[in-house]
Amino acid sequence: MVCVSGEPGKGKTTFVEDFLAEPIVNGQSCAVARGRCSERLAGTEAYSPFLEALGNLLRSNAGPSLERTIKLLAPSWYIQIVPIPLEDSLDVRGPDVKAGSQERMKRELAAFLQEVSRFRPLVLFFDDLQWVDESTIDLLAYLADFVAWATILRASTLDQPGQSEEAITDIRESLATLRAIGSELARPLFLAIMAKEYAKAGRTTDGLSVLNEALEIVNRTEERYCEAEVYRLKGELLVRQGLFHDAETCFHKAIGVAREQGSKSFELRAVTSLARLRQTQAKREEAREMLAEIYNWFTEGLNTADLKEARALLDQLATSF
Repeated sequence: MVCVSGEPGKGKTTFVEDFLAEPIVNGQSCAVARGRCSERLAGTEAYSPFLEALGNLLRSNAGPSLERTIKLLAPSWYIQIVPIPLEDSLDVRGPDVKAGSQERMKRELAAFLQEVSRFRPLVLFFDDLQWVDESTIDLLAYLADFVAWATILRASTLDQPGQSEEAITDIRESLATLRAIGSELARPLFLAIMAKEYAKAGRTTDGLSVLNEALEIVNRTEERYCEAEVYRLKGELLVRQGLFHDAETCFHKAIGVAREQGSKSFELRAVTSLARLRQTQAKREEAREMLAEIYNWFTEGLNTADLKEARALLDQLATSF
C-alpha cells in the first residue's frame, strides 16, 4: 500500500498519471480500478471510492466474465454497482444480500479482489484521500491485513530447495505491512513460521532471534495460543547449536504449556522433539515410553504429518532394543 502526498503543485498528479498510464508488475500489465473520495460528500457515504473503482473496473474490462465473478463472490457489492432490471430486482436483491453486514462486505470484496488478481495484477487507486469516509479506511486496513496474512501463509507452503529465502522475504515484508497498519494480531505465530524458514535456510541464529521476539510479545500481550510451539522450535534450533541442556529446558517448557492449555497436538510435537533428543543421548527406553503415552492418546487422524512422524520415531526406538 502506497500513499502519495505532498504540497499542491509538487507534481503528484503527473507522477500518478504517468504510472497509471501503463502500470507493469513483474513484466505483466496491470488492471486499474480507480475511484475518488468526494469533497461534496466529505466522508459521509460509505465505501464511495470502492464502489466507483469497482464500477470503473467492470466497464474497462468489457465482457461478462468479470461481472459474473463479482456477482458470484461479492453480491453485496454487485447490487450496488450493476444496474438491475426491475423485474429481476426481487430475485437478485434478496433479503440476505440487502442485509449484508460490513464484515460480510469485507470478506466478499477480499475474495473478489484475490480472484481477479490471480490472473492479472490489480492496482487499486483512490484520489483525494483527505475526503475519505471511515468505512473505506476500515476496509483498506482490512484488505492490507488480508493480503499480508495470505502472503505469510503462502510463504509457509514454499517447500522447494532454495525457496526459504523467498519465503523469509515475503514474511518479513508482510509483518512490516501489518505493523504499519497497527496490527499485531498473530505476530508470534508468524514469527514462528519465519523461524522455520530460517531453520530450513540454515540460519539458526536468525531463527532464534525471531523466536525470542515472539516470546517477548507472548509475555507482553498474553497472546499464548502458540507459546508451546515457539518454545519447541527454540529447542530444535538450540539442538543445532549443541546447547542440549537449554534445548531440553525449552522442550519441557513447551510440554508444560501445551498440557496447561489442553493442546494435545502441540504436546505431541514437543514430546516428539524431546524424544528425538533422548534418542541421541542413548536414553531410548525413556524416549519410547514418553512418546508412546502421548501417541496412544490419539484414536483418529493417524495419517496426519505429526502423528506419522511420531509413529516413525516410535518404530525406530522399538528396533533399538
